[in-house]
Amino acid sequence: MQEKELRLLFKAGVFQACKASPIAMSRGWRLKFYTRDQESITLELQRSKKEREFKSLDGAAAVAKRIGFEWLDVQPKSPAPVDFLSTAESLSSMASPHK
Repeated sequence: MQEKELRLLFKAGVFQACKASPIAMSRGWRLKFYTRDQESITLELQRSKKEREFKSLDGAAAVAKRIGFEWLDVQPKSPAPVDFLSTAESLSSMASPHK
């Protein structure tokens, strides 16, 4: 759904919450809007049905504010994956005595 339509639904009291969440395999953010019936609606691009991706959390928050939300629920990004094998190898090389 596009921003203009979401603004109209917000004014009609349809939404219960707005949530910003990180996009997997990307550094971007998405906005999802939750209705009182727990249905989720995603913000789409203006010229296509693709999901709108924000480069920053500030950008996503600005759009949520334009729609009418005074607050935004933010899902934190998960930490970067750890390569346990190389970490274990590094630790074992640090622990072995050098001759």
